[in-house]
Amino acid sequence: MEQLLSALKNYKFDIIVLAGQSNAEGNGFGNTPIAENNGQVFQLSDKNVASFVPDPATPIKVILNVVFPLDLYFGLAKERIETYRKESMGELSLTFANEYIKAGLLSEGRNLLIVKTPAGGTGFARKEWGLGSVLYKRLIEMTDIALNANPENRLVAFLWHQGEHDAYENAHLNNAERYEFYKENFMAQMNDYRAKYGNVPIICGEFQDDWTKDYQEQSDVVEKCIKDCCEILGNACMVSSQGLPSNDMEVGNKDNAHFCRWAIYELGRRYFKGYESLK
Repeated sequence: MEQLLSALKNYKFDIIVLAGQSNAEGNGFGNTPIAENNGQVFQLSDKNVASFVPDPATPIKVILNVVFPLDLYFGLAKERIETYRKESMGELSLTFANEYIKAGLLSEGRNLLIVKTPAGGTGFARKEWGLGSVLYKRLIEMTDIALNANPENRLVAFLWHQGEHDAYENAHLNNAERYEFYKENFMAQMNDYRAKYGNVPIICGEFQDDWTKDYQEQSDVVEKCIKDCCEILGNACMVSSQGLPSNDMEVGNKDNAHFCRWAIYELGRRYFKGYESLK
């Protein structure tokens, strides 16, 4: 950790925090060229991938295993490599960062740092996100490390893509209860985060359209809740995913939950437009 902190303190960073589940994590395939990094965009990420393990109390269920103390990576921002196909998995934060630079928002002598904290298949339903959760604990630790590495570092954006998990978990909840469950947990988490770090802009995104057809009613409830929460929070917005194809639509791999590479890059650009609208 000392070596990592020593490397971090040599830079002045505008910090982008990325959080949520698999579409934030990056799972986009296709023939679109991989997003380039001009050498000004770095990342802080956990080398230990959060994974699901059997719950010893109820073996038919699983719990999320996050290893502490964290084993962190710091270096130039890069996309994950899919284990089997050995293919880069497109994600939205690098295109957001590139748009940030193109817009002239990065002052001379500064760089961008993406704090990457998503974990696929996670949400509030099993308490993987939210106050007291392991992912929120990890998020706070990594934000603190990034901000405290240099007194001139500043937090500029919080990118959240999550909610699919909560659209189909908690099957016993009716629509009104599902709405209130998500609202209570999301608001508590984001209000706590802002209490710690200030009124950081929060940008969220809609789900993949093709996937929502399987959970249309529940997805509509969760998406509406996120939009409403953004209005309540202020300095927050939710961007559209309309017209953005899934992996299945692009490469025919039967994966309609995740945006294809072109789509996830475009979603990153839409996140930035949402950010600009807040500014």
